[in-house]
Amino acid sequence: VIDARSAEVTRQEEMVRSLEAQRTRAEQACKESEQATAVVVANQAGYEAYLAAQQEREALQGKVRERQTLLEKKAQAERQFALADAGCQQLERELAEVAQAEALVLELAAAVQRQDTLEKQIAALERIQLQAEELGRRSEELAAKQAGLLERRDAIAAGLARARAVETEGQAILQRLAEKSAALEQMRTQLAVLKVESDNLRQQSAALENTDAALCPICEQPLTSEHRRELLARNAAQMEALAQEMARLQARAAEQEREITALDAARVRLQQEWATLPREAELANIEEEMAATARELSERTAQRQRLMTAVADLPSLREALIALGDPRGRSAIAAARAARRTALEEELAAAQRRRLEAEVQVETLNTSLAKVGDLEQALQVNAETLSQHRVAYEAVLMHRQSAERLAQRLQELQALEVALAKAEIELSACRKALQEARAEFDPSRYEQVILADRELREELGKLSATINLLRTAQKEDEAQLSTLLQIQAEHSALEAKHRHLLRKKEALETIRVTLKQAGPYVTEAIVRQVSEAAATIFGELMQDHSRVLAWGTDYGVKLMTNGVERNFRQLSGGEQMSAALAVRLALVREMSNLSIAFFDEPTANLDSVRREALAQQIMAVRGFNQLFVISHDDTFEQATQNLIRVKRHGDITIVEDAHV
Repeated sequence: VIDARSAEVTRQEEMVRSLEAQRTRAEQACKESEQATAVVVANQAGYEAYLAAQQEREALQGKVRERQTLLEKKAQAERQFALADAGCQQLERELAEVAQAEALVLELAAAVQRQDTLEKQIAALERIQLQAEELGRRSEELAAKQAGLLERRDAIAAGLARARAVETEGQAILQRLAEKSAALEQMRTQLAVLKVESDNLRQQSAALENTDAALCPICEQPLTSEHRRELLARNAAQMEALAQEMARLQARAAEQEREITALDAARVRLQQEWATLPREAELANIEEEMAATARELSERTAQRQRLMTAVADLPSLREALIALGDPRGRSAIAAARAARRTALEEELAAAQRRRLEAEVQVETLNTSLAKVGDLEQALQVNAETLSQHRVAYEAVLMHRQSAERLAQRLQELQALEVALAKAEIELSACRKALQEARAEFDPSRYEQVILADRELREELGKLSATINLLRTAQKEDEAQLSTLLQIQAEHSALEAKHRHLLRKKEALETIRVTLKQAGPYVTEAIVRQVSEAAATIFGELMQDHSRVLAWGTDYGVKLMTNGVERNFRQLSGGEQMSAALAVRLALVREMSNLSIAFFDEPTANLDSVRREALAQQIMAVRGFNQLFVISHDDTFEQATQNLIRVKRHGDITIVEDAHV
């Protein structure tokens, strides 16, 4: 209680001191406001005159801005008038040029018609020239092909000669093998006979050595020791001679076997070589292809000569075209310029209207500027007035706020004096209460209360700490429980997913095994389907269904002709091209899901009949939105829907003609 009373006395004393300081500041502020009021009253007339001058200046500045706006509008109107006038003059000059262009179009009409005629003639002859050049390239290709076929024919003829030599050599080897085999069989028979004789002698010698009889087991004469020794010696000599003869025969037999092995290896080698050598049918095919190539070469050469005769006038036509100097281009430029007459006339009329409008606007603005008059003198008088009353104006502005707060500051001073008196009364009461509390104070009881309070506070701190620890442990347990529940849920989800994946794995394993087992059969079926389609396409391309094309599971191409099978390397150039195209077309038709296909030079190495067949076959391909064929010959021109013809001039390739 004493502490509380002492604190209250201290607080009241501080409040009294604070109120006294506030009263002092309030008295000073009242004095300042009274002085400011005197200044404001003394300068009020000058202040009002300054405000009036400011209003007048704002009005004058408004007029200045109005005049500036009028001047800017006048300048803009004058620029518009100048632009419109220049535009009118330019349009009049362009109309004069249009009249000249119209006259030029009429003048060049005949020359343009002549240019069109010459260009059409030149284009037609250039197409013929391209055909002739293509025929020349084709003739060179045919000549090269003929040379290659000649080389191949010579190689096949040499191969056939070698095949006949191999066959003769093989027959000789077979005869020698038969002789060697008969001799070997005879040696083996002799060896068997000698072995029997050797075995008989060995048995006689054994009987002589082991018998105790009085008679000889061979000649049935009395068997003496001398006779036994003679017989044993004779048998030993004969057995030695037989062994030598058998060794000699075995050595000869081994030699015969080695010769037979060498001859058989030579026979196998000759058979392998004979399998790789050409047949008589290949020579006939080559000769037939050479005859067809020779006929085509002759036809191409004659056709090229006729075309070269047709393009003999091409240089003179080009010279005539150059001499014209492109009248169509000049006429097109003049016609484009002449076509602008209507637009230019409309633009000229619009420009004339804009020029008139700008001229009227300039006159109107001049009238408005004359009404505004001269503002410089009025601005100068206004500036002198403002300068004269500026001091009074600034003095009023500086002291007006303080003067306006005089009444408020007086009220605040009165309120502070009342509060100060009240605070002094309360301070006296607090001092009296403090003295009474000090008279009633018991120090020993105070110490007991302090000790009890300290113990209670310590126990409260311990209990608070225990509660905090328990709350922390509870939060940790709750967090751990939530984590465990989440882990349990994730574990359950993972187990379900694991079971689902196991089922999927089993299904996939079953599918994989099934697909693996069915793979070879599916491949074989697809290859067979493509092979059948390729065989049909090949027959249509070659116009000959007696030859059967086969595409095997090893992706190799073979051709069966009259029972003779040839691989891709043994085919002629035209056959190789047709076979490759047939397989690719079959793959495209049977397997592809594309909507667009490109064929680059598909008729190379083919004669005219096969080119026509190939063109029809390619055009018959279905399942595509677009087919593009790039070719140097005109085989596809009649079959295609769209045709683009390009030509190379030096390093530049241009589109010469297009029918789309």
